[in-house]
Amino acid sequence: MKLGPLFGEALRSARSQKVPSLLAILLIAGLCVTVLLTSGRAVGAQQSVLGSIDNISARQLIVTAPEDAGLRSAVIDRIAQYSLVTKVFAFGPAVDARNTVIQGGDAVPFRVLFQPSATHSANDALGSARVSTPAQETLGMQLPAGAVVTASGDLLGVIGSFEPSVFTEPFEPLLVSEKQANANERIATLVITARSVADLDRVEEYVATVLGVQSMQGVSIQKDASVAQLRATVDNQLGSFSSGLVAAIFGLTGVLVAAVLYALVFLRRKDFGRRRALGASRTLILALILIQIGILAAGGAVLGSLVSALWLSSTGDPLPPTPYFAGVAILAVITALIAAVLPALSAARRDPIRELRVA
Repeated sequence: MKLGPLFGEALRSARSQKVPSLLAILLIAGLCVTVLLTSGRAVGAQQSVLGSIDNISARQLIVTAPEDAGLRSAVIDRIAQYSLVTKVFAFGPAVDARNTVIQGGDAVPFRVLFQPSATHSANDALGSARVSTPAQETLGMQLPAGAVVTASGDLLGVIGSFEPSVFTEPFEPLLVSEKQANANERIATLVITARSVADLDRVEEYVATVLGVQSMQGVSIQKDASVAQLRATVDNQLGSFSSGLVAAIFGLTGVLVAAVLYALVFLRRKDFGRRRALGASRTLILALILIQIGILAAGGAVLGSLVSALWLSSTGDPLPPTPYFAGVAILAVITALIAAVLPALSAARRDPIRELRVA
């Protein structure tokens, strides 16, 4: 029999046995609801907690190098190509700068800010700088325009404002002159942001291999190790709890589904006997039952997933990621099919003459 007619026959068989079919759907739906409202809720909370741990500062590596190390801005483009890095920039050596119109005014550090060549269009003009709002207030400027003089005696024209991002905020106040990384000038501080805290170790290993310094003496690579340890602890504890709970729920449900299917096979034993007497092979009977259970399980998995999503949304609990929903649904269908194998084999091996015998 072709696959299309076989699916049609499986649907008709399921409709003819309304109570067992409904019970199988409800069991699979209940399996998905139980997993998603317990382990799934824990996974959603886990992702929420890990998301709060994975803030910008926790994902950053800060490399500092002395002048004789020979750290150059060209390294930025090499690091920016690494898939686990979301942001990279660097600062040149800092030098104090003051507003020329305020004698003895407060100083802010002036730095050259190097950005990856692919994301930064042009260099600022020589002798010019941009100022962030905190730096503008410190310098006593009413507008982002004027002049500053550095401690080394260089005069810089402030030509506009600099909008800091979440990546550069920790380095405020900012008075910078932006340049492309391919300027290949000396840098003193390199800031790399990893995709997540879990990627920090691999990013650190990669960065250490591409720095291109003359000597690692005095070069420092810093990260917040306590946050990485906290993330690993939370991930492992919540992950192990969820895995154990899911295994227990799927195991129990598999036993219940097998019991229901044995009952379904028993109720339909004469139907299977007639099919065998009319020439249906054991393989056909086996395939018919498994397809029928697969259809019922898929319907139950979709129903359970929808109910769980609506429940979690209504209670304000964090939803687990979409792949988790899909994984639970697929595992539920696989569990039902595995549980159906023994009842299906039992039905396929029954003697048609015995089943058709009238007591």
